[in-house]
Amino acid sequence: MTVPDQFIQDINTQNISAALLGEVMIMWASLPPEEWKDFNRKLQRVVEFVDGKRPDVNNPLLAMAVALRLMALDAMVVDPAVRGWLIPEKSPDGITYIHGDLLKVAAEQPVLEGLAGEPVFDREAFHSRLMELAATQGCA
Repeated sequence: MTVPDQFIQDINTQNISAALLGEVMIMWASLPPEEWKDFNRKLQRVVEFVDGKRPDVNNPLLAMAVALRLMALDAMVVDPAVRGWLIPEKSPDGITYIHGDLLKVAAEQPVLEGLAGEPVFDREAFHSRLMELAATQGCA
C-alpha cells in the first residue's frame, strides 16, 4: 500500500459524527478572512477545537479527517443534485446553510482522492445515501 493510500485509509477509519462536522463548519465560518484563506491555520483551529471536544483521541489525524470531509462536502454542495438540501437564504456574509442530512452523509461516506489530489466523495454513493435518508424521512 502506498503512503497516500495508507493516509486516506487512516482518514477513513476516524469516527466522526455529523454533529462534530457541523460544529467545525460553524467554527470555520466564524474565522476572520485572513485565517479562512490559510489552510494550515484553519487546520490548526480544527486541532484546537477537537482537542477541547475529544482529548482522548489522536487529534491531528481526527482534525485532518474532519477538514478533508468538509472540503469534500464543499465540492458536493455545488452539485445541482444536492440543491434540495441547501437552505435558500444566505447570511449577509455569504454563508450557505445546509440541511443536516448532508452532514450525516459526509460523516459516513469514505473520502476519496480526486484527479488533482483533492478530497472528494463518490458522487453516486453520496447521492444514493441522501435519497435513502430522504425516503426514510418521507421526503422522497
